[in-house]
Amino acid sequence: MFLFNLPYWLDIVILIFASASIAYILWISVIFFRRKARELERLNEDLKLIHDISKDITATLEMRDLLPQIMDAFTKAGKVSKGSIMLMNEETQTLEIRAGIGLSPRAYDIVRPRLAEGVAGVVAAICEPILIDDKSKEKYLYIDFASNAQISRPKETLLCLPLIFRGHVLGVVSLDKKAGGEKFSEYDRRVLTILANQASVAIQNAKLYENAITDGLTELYIHKYFHQRLEKEMEKAKRYSQKLSLMMFDIDYFKNFNDLYGHQVGDAALIHLAKILKDTMRSSDILARYGGEEFAVILVPDPKIEQTAELVKSIAERFRRNVESNPLDIKGKKLKITVSIGIASWNRERRIDKDKLIKMADDALYKAKRDGRNLVRIWEDIFPINVP
Repeated sequence: MFLFNLPYWLDIVILIFASASIAYILWISVIFFRRKARELERLNEDLKLIHDISKDITATLEMRDLLPQIMDAFTKAGKVSKGSIMLMNEETQTLEIRAGIGLSPRAYDIVRPRLAEGVAGVVAAICEPILIDDKSKEKYLYIDFASNAQISRPKETLLCLPLIFRGHVLGVVSLDKKAGGEKFSEYDRRVLTILANQASVAIQNAKLYENAITDGLTELYIHKYFHQRLEKEMEKAKRYSQKLSLMMFDIDYFKNFNDLYGHQVGDAALIHLAKILKDTMRSSDILARYGGEEFAVILVPDPKIEQTAELVKSIAERFRRNVESNPLDIKGKKLKITVSIGIASWNRERRIDKDKLIKMADDALYKAKRDGRNLVRIWEDIFPINVP
């Protein structure tokens, strides 16, 4: 019996409708929970990936290795085909690209946003992530440093995340393009923020480590670290059957220079020389202040280019000429500086350790001094019969 005295056929219709409604609600509920289960499964997979990646990046202490590793982590976690890691230059208060994917070489040189300039600058200023749905419509935040301002901007999304450690802005991660043309979503923002937080800790640790192994005056590596890296690079060169070269040099007549102009000007000369060295050598080379006015450079092997004696000598000669042609400017007074350079090379056939290689490069350096200074000398040219 039904509650109301309705025609029999209407009772049947109501029953069918109620059953269909319940079935529809159940069907919608199943679809909803399945979708949520897939989302939860995806979240778990992404968090596991980020956890595994985070373990790798937090174990890396050297900045030159860490930043490409972090960029690779965002590439995998965010399925990114174009992006960059920009660190804050405390002196200039600008962001500088230190690692990237899908960027032109020109971008590394010209993209230097200040605080509150462009998306990256605003993110660094407000310490909050920004997700832009369509860069082509954005007139205020998005600045295309590498293109003509008159050219239409691409219709792409952009996700920019701050790198913050204990309230201090270290830089930003700018993700410009997803592989396959997909859009960045709020989900990406939430998940990749977790990775950005892990990356911030790793970068801060690397900065502390870098300070510990860097000479405070010249900002080159210290003597102890140089020895550690030389041993590692020799092991690596041996493993891959590569040739490694060591360049050692010092400032000519530096004691007289100090006595004549004073130690403050002497320090300025060391800083000046270190800058020329950084500008001349590759970013992959290991530059160190060996002690006093003596410096050392490990020319790290490049698998694409053989380190011939001619190539190494040309690199040393270019540096020597750069020093000679760029005098130190002290209050308008130009003070000429020159260097004497010694070079020694090593490959797996040579049964020598790092100390012997250093001694060989040092012997070549003192040969350059005996021959008149402001010269480059190669150990193998001086002692061809004694090559071990």
